[in-house]
Amino acid sequence: MRARNFWKRFLALQEVKKQLRARPNRRPFGQVEELETRCVLSGNSLLETASLVADTISLSWSTPQANQALTVNAKINGTLITDTPRTGTLTLTETIGANTTTLATVDVATATPNASGYYGLSVPAGLPSGSHTLKVSYSGDANYGAYNTSLSFTLYNDSLALKYSSQTLSSTSYNVGVQVKSTQLTATPGGTLTLFEGSTSLATLDLATATADASGYFNLTAANGFAAGSHVLRVAYSGDGTYSANSYSFVVSSVATLSTSVGASYSTIPTIGQSYTVSAIVNGTLAAGLARTGTLNLIETVGTTTTTLATADLSTATPNASGYYALTIPAGLAVGPHTLKVTYSGDSHYGASSLNLSTVTGKAVYDYVMLTYSIPQANQSLTISAAVSGTLLSGTPRTGTLTLTETRHDDQHVGHSRYRDHDAQCLGLLRPHRPRRTWHRLAHVEGHLLGRRDLRFGHDDGHAQHH
Repeated sequence: MRARNFWKRFLALQEVKKQLRARPNRRPFGQVEELETRCVLSGNSLLETASLVADTISLSWSTPQANQALTVNAKINGTLITDTPRTGTLTLTETIGANTTTLATVDVATATPNASGYYGLSVPAGLPSGSHTLKVSYSGDANYGAYNTSLSFTLYNDSLALKYSSQTLSSTSYNVGVQVKSTQLTATPGGTLTLFEGSTSLATLDLATATADASGYFNLTAANGFAAGSHVLRVAYSGDGTYSANSYSFVVSSVATLSTSVGASYSTIPTIGQSYTVSAIVNGTLAAGLARTGTLNLIETVGTTTTTLATADLSTATPNASGYYALTIPAGLAVGPHTLKVTYSGDSHYGASSLNLSTVTGKAVYDYVMLTYSIPQANQSLTISAAVSGTLLSGTPRTGTLTLTETRHDDQHVGHSRYRDHDAQCLGLLRPHRPRRTWHRLAHVEGHLLGRRDLRFGHDDGHAQHH
């Protein structure tokens, strides 16, 4: 008996396999599990059940004004069966009471999603003002399961544009500028604007009697300001017979002193001997009617020693058109690297701040000496003409001396002469990295007391190195 039952079941299973092979869109062997096909014996009958691949939907959208084009982007998530793309449709609907309206439909088999896999469900005429709950549905197909999800939003025929500071001084007057805007309405908006903190009204304007500023903004002013801390504020517009009621919330931080930061413009390789300027600005929120005071300082640190090189008093100094103050060192910087910092002292309303500058390196100006001469016979007059060439510092003519010296090979000094002739045209030698007052051998003159002589020529002044 057991053997007969076994063979009945075995033959029934073989029949199921034949039916599965005969089905359209059959899968290659090894992929049947994607349909989760199961065979169940119930008495003398065989039941076949199949579970579809489950899907979900992701949505993204932007809320426009009422009666403007609306697009809801939908993406179908889930595992794809090999060589089996999804078909079916995506549908956007809205149900009001017992009535369901289809707003947009996309055929997944023929439509092309964007690069992120989203299909666009567009309503070109948009929706009327008010609250809306929409549903996006995927119909599913023979292989993939159906799914739906909802989204809710409120549409207005206007919007509120705000001008406000996110930081303010505690217990000082605070102002919010508000403009009622619409892309489809041309009538002048009526109704009221109110500034709230929680349920407390801080300021109210009747648009019928209030006057907007030159930019079209109405000003709501909380005369007493706020206590120190964070405050959630809301601007509410009542609407009128044409414009929708609307609101906008934002956060304001009320502090004892407003924070600042320092910005600067400067050269990192100034020329020594020339005036050096760092242009500095104080950035941050300005409280209404409260200008910054205090000082800007240019400071140099060498080891543990700090020196103030320049100062600008914000109460009396005049910034340039961009708001920068000049911190000037008239005599300039010395040769080599300098560690500089700009500091703002702050005042009773604005906090102190500072900025470390990149390393500033004073650069020397190097010159060279040009010579022309003729070699006379021994014991005859000898003249060497020399000119100092190189970049001139602005407003700083060269000083110092030109000196001609002779050193004999026995190192006995013979004598020297001094000249100030700058008309020579013959090129001499330039060795800019030698220390000051180190003379360079420029010529070997045969003769002059019937012997070989080494002549050295050099120039030096107080601004740079010249050889």
